[in-house]
Amino acid sequence: MRKTWAVGCLILLLLFSMIVPQATSHGGSIFPIVIGIPGVPGTVYIGDAPPQPDPAKPVIVFVQGLFNASSIWHTGNDMYQRAREAGFETAFVELHDAGGDPRSNWNNGKMLAEQLQKIADHFPGKKLVMVCYSKGGIDTQTALVHYGKHPLVSNVITIGSPHYGSPLADLAYSDWVWWLSSLLGTRNEAVYSLQTGVMQSFRTQTDSRPEINENAYFTVAGNSWGPFLSPTWFGGLYMLEDSDGVVPLRSTKLPYGNHIKTGNWDHLSIYHGKETFDVIRPYLTSTRQTASANNTTESVSPLLAENNIYLTGGEQEGTLEESLVIEPGTESVTLNWMSNHPLNRIELIRPDGQVQPASFKVTQDQQTLFKGAWQHIAQLNKPMAGTWKIRTSTDRKSAYALIATFNSPLSAQLALQQKRPYAPEYLVTATNKGKSHNLIKEIKTEAQIQYIPDPHTNHKQERIILRKRGPIDSRAIQIPVTSAGTYNLTINIRGTTTSGAPFARTIVKSVAVDKQGRIHVRP
Repeated sequence: MRKTWAVGCLILLLLFSMIVPQATSHGGSIFPIVIGIPGVPGTVYIGDAPPQPDPAKPVIVFVQGLFNASSIWHTGNDMYQRAREAGFETAFVELHDAGGDPRSNWNNGKMLAEQLQKIADHFPGKKLVMVCYSKGGIDTQTALVHYGKHPLVSNVITIGSPHYGSPLADLAYSDWVWWLSSLLGTRNEAVYSLQTGVMQSFRTQTDSRPEINENAYFTVAGNSWGPFLSPTWFGGLYMLEDSDGVVPLRSTKLPYGNHIKTGNWDHLSIYHGKETFDVIRPYLTSTRQTASANNTTESVSPLLAENNIYLTGGEQEGTLEESLVIEPGTESVTLNWMSNHPLNRIELIRPDGQVQPASFKVTQDQQTLFKGAWQHIAQLNKPMAGTWKIRTSTDRKSAYALIATFNSPLSAQLALQQKRPYAPEYLVTATNKGKSHNLIKEIKTEAQIQYIPDPHTNHKQERIILRKRGPIDSRAIQIPVTSAGTYNLTINIRGTTTSGAPFARTIVKSVAVDKQGRIHVRP
């Protein structure tokens, strides 16, 4: 009888623990209330009450970014602590990324809408203010505008959010990087949604809706690429425009938003409390009138150069050698050999056959769009003109992408132009932009065009190659649009300079086509 009674008590205790929210240790921080199961997508954490709570202040809801869990706000980050000390009640959400299955803004937005309702029910009569990092800003706007939760929220603050996408997402879906992205698992539904063409389509669907006027939007951005030869530094060099190493500055702003500040932050530091809490604090409680009065405009520097990349890649096992053509007048070339395993050996052979001493910095990307990639980065200053060899070896079956970024006046004279507005036709051209004379004599191009269906309808994201690599007769490139989805152009350029020297570049372009057949591309 005593044993039966003990078993019954244990069952009742287990049932009670499933029904009543418990104080739970998660990511090194104690939360008094957990709505859901710790670490599982869909869960909501209610933060500790502040030492001196202010009933007039809204509740801060913290939303994480791509590949992140909610713990980024309180583990190794004092953002949560600073919010509590300032008298704010807080809540944290766990989106699909926390479960290792990053999803699009549509799926994350739907989940977030349900979580916002739970938070509002827990704090009856109080408004919520959203503090969102990176892709979390897009997930949040989706929840408010497309899933109808804007009445629960006053202000939305986005920190380093790619409202117009990131060229690094386009790169992940390019022909040369396809195999590496596949093995890394970074070619997924979430990264798909961050392609510049896809996000341009999202802006068309969103910015014309009346719901955008129901909340005050504030944006914060960074313009630091981070430590030299780090993954964010190389991301900044790849995009070669004002950015935080992952998101271009011009992508972080909204035409109807209030840009608070652009600061000396890279993408991996911008969300830390010691960096930006004091910056966003005045806008956590601003009224709409105050928000309008504080609206600021900030000029964005133009592209430093265009089409400065040479790209190749594929599968590797054992020793492999790639060629790289460097034209005369090149100031520097930065090499990044990305792979899903660290290399056993990497060496550079100059055009004269001599081995070039080079110090490659080897690091594993932990938090950008190429999470998990091993990056082997080196910079060549005043390199010898001609054909170089990059020889690498690995004892494991691997995939790789070689990305060479040129600092050369020739880059500014290459351009990819859309032949007509909204038309899926492009032309590779040469101009004398920035120079008194042309540097380019001849251009030859080949292009691979692939169609990537929306992962909502094709979960395997199997690409359909519409045009394989190979010579084409004209520098004009036409996308054979078949249906809605994303079309990735990987355009390989070979040419000669006016002095007769060879050069090579690669252009990656993302084009989205909606169900109405409209073309969406990054300006």
